[in-house]
Amino acid sequence: MLVAVIRSAADSSTHCFQAKILKVLLNLRLPVVGISVNAPTMLADVPQFRTYINAYDSKPQTMDALVDNLLSGADAFKGVDPIDSFCGLWDAKI
Repeated sequence: MLVAVIRSAADSSTHCFQAKILKVLLNLRLPVVGISVNAPTMLADVPQFRTYINAYDSKPQTMDALVDNLLSGADAFKGVDPIDSFCGLWDAKI
């Protein structure tokens, strides 16, 4: 089973609630893919993600590319992170 979680910084009022849901899912030991939209430093909130995809923005072309790459598989996601998505946290890199 795969659970994909998309978090957008556009609605920061639900930020705390979303972080709690993510932690519950991770504690259930379900395979969770973290997909960040408009929040490239999401790993600071939930460093337990084993798989993390950074979409950086929510433009329609970005969302189309995200869905296309999700359907193509893990090899579709290659690139270099232009920021420190780990926010300098060593436990986010484990």
